[in-house]
Amino acid sequence: MRPAEAVAALRKALELAPQYAAAHTWLSIVLLEQGRNDEALAEALQEPEEWWRLFAVAVIQHALGHQAESDQALHELAERYGDVGAYRVAQAHGARVEVAPAFEWLERALTQRDPGIFWTEVHPLLQSLHTDPQWDIFLRKLGFAD
Repeated sequence: MRPAEAVAALRKALELAPQYAAAHTWLSIVLLEQGRNDEALAEALQEPEEWWRLFAVAVIQHALGHQAESDQALHELAERYGDVGAYRVAQAHGARVEVAPAFEWLERALTQRDPGIFWTEVHPLLQSLHTDPQWDIFLRKLGFAD
């Protein structure tokens, strides 16, 4: 990943389309990966789409060590949007290194045919799952592994 280029591209996307869903979220995640934590949280809070905002806040607050805030955002995300956005819930659990719930939500995402599932093999927020024995099994279900 080239974070500086990602930040520039996402800022340009926001300049061209300020209400573009998920742009603030992905910018906040890139900023978090750069260690720009306060800026990441501020960016996440600007996300106009609630389910994207809750996802980003759950991930970022966890990284900041604010467990109660992260838990609340993740709970709201799962409660309000779990029936249509299981992959985002799985990603948040993955970012929080909660392996069992992450796999449970990945299974739901597969059942829902959530389009985000396409990114499972390469998404950095699911990196905490890579060493678990379930990882290769799940990738085979998706047709990604030998």
